[in-house]
Amino acid sequence: MNDGVATRVFRGNATYHPKCYLSVSSDGTPLRYVLGSANISLSALRTGVEVGVGGNEPSHLRELSVWFDEVCERHSIAVNAAVLGEMEGIWKLAAASRAKNRLKMVVTTTGPEVSGSPADLAETYEDAFESLVKPIGMLNFDHAGNNVRTLQLAREALDNWPSADGKTVSEMKLLGFVSDGTLTSLGKAAKNTSTHEDLALAWCGWLLDTPDEVLSELNARLVAAKRSFLRFCSLSEEVSDFFVANALESSEKKLLQTIELICNASSMVEKLGLAEIRVLSKLLPASEYMSPASAEAITTYFANKGARGWSRDDRRIMVNAFRRALSAR
Repeated sequence: MNDGVATRVFRGNATYHPKCYLSVSSDGTPLRYVLGSANISLSALRTGVEVGVGGNEPSHLRELSVWFDEVCERHSIAVNAAVLGEMEGIWKLAAASRAKNRLKMVVTTTGPEVSGSPADLAETYEDAFESLVKPIGMLNFDHAGNNVRTLQLAREALDNWPSADGKTVSEMKLLGFVSDGTLTSLGKAAKNTSTHEDLALAWCGWLLDTPDEVLSELNARLVAAKRSFLRFCSLSEEVSDFFVANALESSEKKLLQTIELICNASSMVEKLGLAEIRVLSKLLPASEYMSPASAEAITTYFANKGARGWSRDDRRIMVNAFRRALSAR
């Protein structure tokens, strides 16, 4: 579109499913056609078994050209930003449903220890993670910067208040503890806590009670954190209980990271069992099977915040605190 290519989408009451390709000369004369079953997708073009036929018979070219012009002129509309946004919303809803069904089928037929390359499940991978909402929210306390990225560092900053460097004060503000250089009501309540669990509970209660608009003005990552914690609380008990019980288990780190990631995806993940999520974990971080935006989000996750803090107990403490805060509301 940015290069001036005319891009149109079918509009009508029927399902649009043909795969017809026409090459034309500079004056618009049809030169060759290809008809086939393949979608323009990674699996269709690289790993799938498809069928197609090509030709340049004048009568066929004329008939296909008339058909193409009819569809293009009378049954399609030009794609613009608004249409693209509408299509994206529809795509994500359909993608979530497809991913859920494929994952259940894979587990039923092969079990969670699925074999094969990521390319074999490329469409499932794409569908599952295309619904990721950016920025990625963590299930821990790492929502500011490096100075206050753990419960321990937050406690140290509160214990030493008001003796803190400028960067620490800035990050305490991003977490809701400080405003205009002084402790907020959250900051004062948190300073009076004596355990990491109580500090986490105070912060999670504040996060739940604070409107998203206020959180967004303060720090966009707080909205992402709230969203991911809420999604975690909606996961199946099998999945959420596994996460809590194994939060410090290094051998399960990839599966735990996958659970954290899908807490930023659509509601379809709430119906996935541990076996289905384990299949997804086999594919990560194969970002070459993702759209550029989602690939960037996943690559950044594994390179930065998603890779750190797993040796601490913050994630277990935080999800338990959020569940307690939510049940009290």
